[in-house]
Amino acid sequence: MDFNSINFEGKSYILGNEYSDLNFSSKGVEKNEIGSCTAFLDFDNGISYTFNKQKLVEILIKNENKSIYTSKKIRNGMNTKDIYKSYEGYKIKKMKSEGAGDSQDDYTYIVTDNFQKNNILFFDVVHGEIQGMHAGKRGFDLSDCE
Repeated sequence: MDFNSINFEGKSYILGNEYSDLNFSSKGVEKNEIGSCTAFLDFDNGISYTFNKQKLVEILIKNENKSIYTSKKIRNGMNTKDIYKSYEGYKIKKMKSEGAGDSQDDYTYIVTDNFQKNNILFFDVVHGEIQGMHAGKRGFDLSDCE
């Protein structure tokens, strides 16, 4: 996974590309329609894909998936020092997470690069350990689906 894509099971999914053959029909994959968006939740692999009008806008790697690495070799379970070391030279912003169930030591690290295609990389960190990662189109919000 990087700012622009994820390679999974032999197929590359690129943010911003249109996919007319959305076929995630395997066992353990749930499909949700949210307005103009379609989300596929692959529970077995801890991955979700969000498409807005068939364009891939977000990829989420959940905590239980420790097998997918970013292009800089970061994966779930690693610590914040690894983020800073691997993304040296990139803009890294640390924000306090304030959602329901978030602890006092729950942060989101946002990595951006002016040379990328307007995409953004997020790391969800609890007690200094990466608990989730996602890449998405800069500025995309689920409210864009309505």
